[in-house]
Amino acid sequence: MKNLIQCLVTRSGLVATALLPLFLGVHSVAAAAVGIASYSDFIKGVRYAQFEQFENRINSEVMDKQAFTAMQKHILKHYRGVKITNSFLGQSGSPIDCVTIKSQPSLQSRKMRGHKLATPPKALTRADQRSAKRVKSGKDIKPQLSRKMKDLYGNTMYCGKGTIPMRRLTLETLTRFETLDDFFSKGPGDALQRAEKRKEQSSVQSKQEEIVPGDDDATHYWAHARQTVDNHGGDSRLNVWRPDADPGEFSLSQHWYVGGTGANKQTVEGGWHVYDWKYENSNPNLFIFSTSAGYSVTDPVSKCYNLDCAAFVQINNSWVLGGELGPVSTTGGTQYIFRMQWQLHNGNWWLFLKGRGSAEPGVANYHAVGYYPEEWFNGGQLTQHATKIDYGGEVASHDENTGEMGGGKHAVEGWQQAAYQRTIYYIDLAQKGQWANLTKVNGTPDCYTADLHNQTGTTWATYLYFGGPECPAP
Repeated sequence: MKNLIQCLVTRSGLVATALLPLFLGVHSVAAAAVGIASYSDFIKGVRYAQFEQFENRINSEVMDKQAFTAMQKHILKHYRGVKITNSFLGQSGSPIDCVTIKSQPSLQSRKMRGHKLATPPKALTRADQRSAKRVKSGKDIKPQLSRKMKDLYGNTMYCGKGTIPMRRLTLETLTRFETLDDFFSKGPGDALQRAEKRKEQSSVQSKQEEIVPGDDDATHYWAHARQTVDNHGGDSRLNVWRPDADPGEFSLSQHWYVGGTGANKQTVEGGWHVYDWKYENSNPNLFIFSTSAGYSVTDPVSKCYNLDCAAFVQINNSWVLGGELGPVSTTGGTQYIFRMQWQLHNGNWWLFLKGRGSAEPGVANYHAVGYYPEEWFNGGQLTQHATKIDYGGEVASHDENTGEMGGGKHAVEGWQQAAYQRTIYYIDLAQKGQWANLTKVNGTPDCYTADLHNQTGTTWATYLYFGGPECPAP
């Protein structure tokens, strides 16, 4: 039986449909889903997997048996106590499991014992936008899931009341990275370069050196705008693009909220990114990221994307963290957007998303997606407030030539050409929305550029264009 499971559990947890009945009755919590390995068989496949099955697998970069075992243990611990009601395939073909809210990994962790599920605050808006001069705008995208959607096998792409969608965390995904820490890190990894760096950092002193954003062997490029101001979060509209990014690199548009320094640096981040190495697709994916202890390698589970570790508490059943977003903006055509807000409330950092048809009475059509709980930040700066806000684009790559940022066009080309974030405001310590007064940062002006407009008096208010076609090797 063990060997049979090993053979049949394939890429991303899929199984041959004809053989599915063999597995569906094996202590599966979830309802049967056509074309997808049942939850119980997925877990068995992870438990009985061997390093030798993955070391020579295409795109596998796992360092050694020890690193593989750490990945295996993480998945098994991550799903301990998790209850699945049903499953379906996401738009890119990766399994999505509907998990009961109270059984999700973040609420199963030791740190969260005794944690009472928080009630979301109201999303905050600025009324003065309504009286401002109207200018061209984009079209809202829809939340990723609905009862009307079907996957390629006919499974309903929806999670019912009391559940949340959770992209299945597989060994196939984790072993595309050299170590578990590489997987949790913000930037893309390169096996050879990371191995060489570890050799250089063989002393105890060097192993304890702080790792900062960008210190992950990749070269990082930015075109963004920021402000140093005490805050409880912020808000913007982001248009969605599909930049041409090579495998092993990412290209993104996001929010940053930052507090603390060095090993005590804490962040809350979110937006969309193209990151093939992580998602096995070249489309924009909704993401969140947070670190509670700098970008340190000494505590790998102090940082992670989406629901990949026991950090974020999700309460909404319509948005998939790590799931694809669409449609995407086109050059000279329709601009597709969604709205993102982060808000600190009672020590918790709440994420709100707004798209077409995402009405929620009393919160200006936002969805309260979930929150990073106060416990995640261990009494650090972000339990009180952030000290910086930041918006814009980033590319990280190991290649001599990087791919596109945003729409692949420079910021000066503007509407229907460049990526943008608009109506940018932050939430002050009195829980009031304040238009951002940002400072532009062109980190690599020969490659990627930013065009900033503060408090314009139009419906765009404070906004930022950014992007570029590529960055050649220095």
